[in-house]
Amino acid sequence: MELTPINAEPELVPKDLTTSNNSIQQLLDSTQMISHQLSQFLSTTVQINPQEDLVTQLSSIFRHQQQINQLQYSVSTANYMANIANFTRTKKLEGIILRGQQEIITLSKTITNLRATIQNLDMDVEAQRQEAQRLNSVLKDTQNVLNNAIIQYRKELDEQKRVLDSTAEKLDKLSQTRIKTDFLVDSGILFGCILLLRNSLTMTAVDSLSSFLPKKNRKYVERLIQLVTFIALFTRLRKFLLALGIHGGVGTVFSYLKAVTGLDIGKSIDNVNEFMKLPPRDFDRKLLK
Repeated sequence: MELTPINAEPELVPKDLTTSNNSIQQLLDSTQMISHQLSQFLSTTVQINPQEDLVTQLSSIFRHQQQINQLQYSVSTANYMANIANFTRTKKLEGIILRGQQEIITLSKTITNLRATIQNLDMDVEAQRQEAQRLNSVLKDTQNVLNNAIIQYRKELDEQKRVLDSTAEKLDKLSQTRIKTDFLVDSGILFGCILLLRNSLTMTAVDSLSSFLPKKNRKYVERLIQLVTFIALFTRLRKFLLALGIHGGVGTVFSYLKAVTGLDIGKSIDNVNEFMKLPPRDFDRKLLK
């Protein structure tokens, strides 16, 4: 009986030794095929024909033994390559797991830091909110104090205004009284000066001073002498009474006219001077107003 040859050179290992699932599956398929061929070979019964040459039979047996050895070698090689592939895949998986663990630890630390940051931010926001509430309360208190101060200040201003109005009224009355007193004193001085000028002694002195002048101009000179004498006498008597305190110095011609007519003569004169200083065009415009 001639033994069936066995394919001793199956494709055991793929060309690309990677750790992918396809490569491992090819190794397993090759190992399974070799095992199936070996089981078939072992189940075959070898019968030696006495008519055949013993050497030929022995050669056939040795050839089959060589095929068995090759199959065992192929199985061992496939097993070894499968172990290498599994080891490589295991190491790669371990590296992936270690990197994943490190990334998980890093992410855990990052999450912890983010939580701490969020807590700090929450605390800062709460502190800022409390500070804003405090400042708002202080601002309201300050506004209330300011409003109360303004109200009190207005009351004091009104009171001061009433006091000033009352004082101004009293001063106005006092001024009117002093003006009346000065008017009476000036009137007395005026009448006294007139009486003195009408005195015979004064008239005689004036006539004696103008006697050397021509008759044509004597009358005007006498009037001038009387006027100068009146002004000098009135001024001297007024200063004397001012020194004694009898005359208050408040009464003037303008104040007397204002008291009598109700017009401010001094202000009217100032307005006239202001009008006179204006250019002609502005003067006409202001005059029309």
